[in-house]
Amino acid sequence: MEAITPVVAARRVVLQIVMDDQDYTHELMRSGQVSGCISTRATPFQGGECHYLGTMRYLCLATPAFRDRYFAQGTTHTALAQAPTIRFSNKDDLHPQFLDKAAGYRGAFPHFTLPTPQGFVELTRLGLAYSLLPEQMVDDDLQTGRLVDLFSGQFTDLPLYWHHWRVESPIAQILTEALTAYCSHHLRQ
Repeated sequence: MEAITPVVAARRVVLQIVMDDQDYTHELMRSGQVSGCISTRATPFQGGECHYLGTMRYLCLATPAFRDRYFAQGTTHTALAQAPTIRFSNKDDLHPQFLDKAAGYRGAFPHFTLPTPQGFVELTRLGLAYSLLPEQMVDDDLQTGRLVDLFSGQFTDLPLYWHHWRVESPIAQILTEALTAYCSHHLRQ
């Protein structure tokens, strides 16, 4: 929201914001439900434009107490099968892909379903689950020790792209410029 707040406030624009997994948001645009989306898809639709925003790095984090409770013996397959985590939706493959890459774990795991990034952070801070969190949302938590990295040195980088239709209103172009400018300073380039 920080990226578009100046435009929304100055232009007195009201937006309908739809949340979905970054691997599926382009389907919302293709079906006409939204006029723009942030996606992992790098190629534009016919009649659309695509702008690289940057890469969002995800770290696998928990509170120290959660780590001590569930991962006292390390991030073993047994621990991963028992420790609750968080998924955005049942379509969200980020966590299973990370566990496969980082620990060679492909089994089931208990999870909350929570379709908001802020909800992921809050539930993790409360010590109810561990999760993959965007590093820029939790820098202070890592520096203060409120959250710890369960897989030190391992992460998932997601390249993100802004898609919008080529024929659009002047306000849509201003939003695109604000979003791309903000991301050029806040995401990994």
